[in-house]
Amino acid sequence: MRTHNNCSERGYTIIELMIALTIGLFLTAGAVKIFTSTKNTNRTQENLSRMQENARFAMYFLTEELREVGFDGGVCGNGERLDQAYNNLDTSNAQYQFKTRVLAGQPALYASLSGAIGGADNTGINGSDSISFRALGGMGRGVALVAPYPVNKSDNLSINPAEAGIFSEGDIVLVTDCLNSDIFQISNNPAGGTLSHASGGTLNPKNGDNNLRAIYGAGARIYHLSSAAGLLATTYSITNSVGVPGLTLSRGLAIDQLVPDIENMQILYGQRQASGALFYVPSNTAGLDMERVISIRVSLLVRSQDDFVATNPQPYFYNGIDVSGAAIPDRRLRKIYTSTIAVRNRLN
Repeated sequence: MRTHNNCSERGYTIIELMIALTIGLFLTAGAVKIFTSTKNTNRTQENLSRMQENARFAMYFLTEELREVGFDGGVCGNGERLDQAYNNLDTSNAQYQFKTRVLAGQPALYASLSGAIGGADNTGINGSDSISFRALGGMGRGVALVAPYPVNKSDNLSINPAEAGIFSEGDIVLVTDCLNSDIFQISNNPAGGTLSHASGGTLNPKNGDNNLRAIYGAGARIYHLSSAAGLLATTYSITNSVGVPGLTLSRGLAIDQLVPDIENMQILYGQRQASGALFYVPSNTAGLDMERVISIRVSLLVRSQDDFVATNPQPYFYNGIDVSGAAIPDRRLRKIYTSTIAVRNRLN
């Protein structure tokens, strides 16, 4: 007869099981902590990388425009004569009270209004600034005048009828022979190749005078300054798009957010003083002359794409202002990027 030995089938005791479970819990907790820490670190690094990328793209768009201010496209070899174009428009409307300075763009000739650059302080979301560029454009090397050439300053200008389709009644144009330049509004239908600059009428803003400053002959060319629909302008500002703030480009009726998660933009303008010193001031500073600005300092406040990246609201200083953690409504990361951009064509 076989007997059963109970001692050979002993199991774990309760104490042994509790010790094993405790060790297992510690190991599991450690693994979870390492996983969570790695995940948070990767999430933070991903957001920081995206912030840097957004800042780089935003600065790229602004820098490209600013560096070309004062560029004349080589039309006259330099922009000195174009800088002093005579304004024949009725300037009772403030937006047409402009000087002309060549601005941006290749191969087209560009010229600015209201100075080469215009700024607005604290008008965007979060009190951000905006900056505008107005320019000649879209015309390549312009359209040449043809015979019969004017005899008097009030005479119409003639162009090849085959090229007349690019102009319309009400368009604002610039005519130049690189010795003189005039800005006027086309007051007739130019389909036949004749451009009139009569004063008065129902056009907006219309010509204040039907006499140009000079009599233009062979070699003179005409360039678009704006269409009848309005001035050609490019404006960079900070706006909301589907609740996300970002750098926005406005051109005519087209409004596009170029770079998301830009919360604020502050701009200072560097104007050369008589003493040779260079001071950076906001656009609403008394005595600031946009025509003499040779350098522009742009500061962008960039936030992380994701919320709850930081464990607590992160305080920061922006343009000397202390934004405390208590005033920040989320736990996003924020960083300030600043770039000083030389207006190359004004440095000589």
